[in-house]
Amino acid sequence: MYAYSICEALRLFQNEYWEELCNDIRTASLSKTKVTDPKLRKAFERAGVFRSKCGNAMEADKIFKICSNESWSGILPLLFPKAKLVSAVVTGAMTHYVPTLSFYAGDQLPIVGQGFFSSEGGIGINIDPLSPPEGVIYTVTPRSLYYEFLPLGATEALSMHEVVIGELYEILVTNFAGLYRCRMGDVVQITSFFHGAPQMAYHHRKNAVMCINNETVDEQMLQNVVNKVSKDAGVEVLDFMIYGDPVAVPPSYTIFWELGNAKDYSKTQVLEQCCANVLKSFNPEHTRKGTDGLIDSFELVIVKKGTFERLMEEAVKNGASPAQYKTPRCVASSRILEALNSGRVHSYKSSAMSKVN
Repeated sequence: MYAYSICEALRLFQNEYWEELCNDIRTASLSKTKVTDPKLRKAFERAGVFRSKCGNAMEADKIFKICSNESWSGILPLLFPKAKLVSAVVTGAMTHYVPTLSFYAGDQLPIVGQGFFSSEGGIGINIDPLSPPEGVIYTVTPRSLYYEFLPLGATEALSMHEVVIGELYEILVTNFAGLYRCRMGDVVQITSFFHGAPQMAYHHRKNAVMCINNETVDEQMLQNVVNKVSKDAGVEVLDFMIYGDPVAVPPSYTIFWELGNAKDYSKTQVLEQCCANVLKSFNPEHTRKGTDGLIDSFELVIVKKGTFERLMEEAVKNGASPAQYKTPRCVASSRILEALNSGRVHSYKSSAMSKVN
C-alpha cells in the first residue's frame, strides 16, 4: 500500500472518525452514515465485536484513552501492540509522506519498503528491510522478468550486466504474459551489484516532468525543493502540485500547497519567503531563465484544507483504487486546475513578494 493511503486513513481517523468508531465498538452497532453498503455492513456484522451483539466497553475505553492524547505521535504501536512493522511504498512520490507516517509509527515501529512491484511484475526486493525509508535500495530479481535498462536520452537498451553504477536508466521489461520490451516509465539509479544482480534506487517517473521553456522540472526535483523549503521554514506541507502555463507570455509556473497545520495559514511573511526560496531552489537553468525574463515570476498558491482529499475522492469515483491512488505532481487537466483554484486561500508572487488577493 502507498504511504499516502495509510497517512490519509490515519488523518481521517484522527480528525473525524475515532470517537464514532469507539461508540460503535462499545455498542456493537455500525454507523449508518459511514458504513452504507449492504454487503459491507453484512461482512462487518459477522466479525469480532459486532458478531457478539453485546459490544466491548473495555476495548472501546482503551482505544478512546489512546486517541484522546493531545499528540498522536507513536500512536500505531499503541493501537496495534502486536505490530512488528509498517509495510508501505515509500519511494518516488511517496517520499513526501514518510515524515507523516514516521510521526504516527514512532520510534519503535519500523517503516519498511519491502519491494519494487508493478502491474507488469516484481522488479526488485529490499534485502535490507530495516534500512531507513529514504535510503531504500532494491535488488533486481533476475528470474521474475527479463529486464533491460535504457539510458536516458539513448535508443539502445542494455542488459543487466552492462549497466554502470551511478547512471540513470528507464526500465524495460519482457514477461511471460506477453509484454515485450515494455517501457515502464520508471527511472532508477544503479547503486551497486549483489551477486551480479544490479541494485538500484528509485529516482522518478519519466513522464512526471514539466517543461515550459526548454528547462525541466522533474518529480524528484520538485519534491526535494518542497521538502527543503518547507522544512527550513517550519511549515508542514500536506500535499502539493505544480502547474506550468506555456501559453502565458512569458510562460509561468504555479505551485499549489495544502498545509497540514491550520496555524501555518496565517504565517504570511513565512509563506512569502517560501515562495522566493522555492524559485531560488530549482536548477540553475530554471533560475537563469527567470532572471532573464524568459519565465515569468513564480506563484505559490495556498489552498484550503481538504482540497487534495476531494481530488482523491473524485479520482476514486472515476474508477481509481483508493489503495493505489497517488497525487499527480504535475497538473495535467483543466478539471484538476479548476478544482485547485476553487480551493485557493492565498497566493504569493516571487517577484513582487507581496500577497495577491
